[in-house]
Amino acid sequence: MVLMAIFGALALSAFVGQGSPGTFGNWQLLGVAPEMPVKIVAPNFVQSQSGRIYTLAFWDECPYGCWVTYDSDLPKPSELALEACGVPPNAIGFVSSAAFCERSGPGKALILQAIDSYGQIYSWSNSTGDSNNIALFAASYTGGIVGAILGMLILLPAAFSDLLGWFASRAHANHAA
Repeated sequence: MVLMAIFGALALSAFVGQGSPGTFGNWQLLGVAPEMPVKIVAPNFVQSQSGRIYTLAFWDECPYGCWVTYDSDLPKPSELALEACGVPPNAIGFVSSAAFCERSGPGKALILQAIDSYGQIYSWSNSTGDSNNIALFAASYTGGIVGAILGMLILLPAAFSDLLGWFASRAHANHAA
């Protein structure tokens, strides 16, 4: 029964924790800038070989995003340290990459953007809410309780069957004597 409780706690913690940074997530192609990008300078901002800055913009004519020249000051960097969002996945195979930790609603988002050798720009992100740690903590207890209940449902009938057998053998022994 104890083993079932431990197994339940571990299984539910792993299930709830599957969204941990770097565990699951897909790379999304953001397209190609008009000039060959060489550096990610901010989330959705790249610098080209000529030094021009491009940003990913969305409007009616470009619902999936278009890279356009950006002539203003770059956005202020996030006040969150990268460590506050976790560890980004490996960016092996890309010529340039940068990771950012940004506020995202009540939580935060770990963003990794990268440029491949063809100039294609990719983004990976994982958002976590402020309650993720609470959910993970609660999941281990819930899993332990569910595992213990399942353990009892499996072990109690077997124990009860053995107990009935013992009573029957005693009754038979007393009756024979």
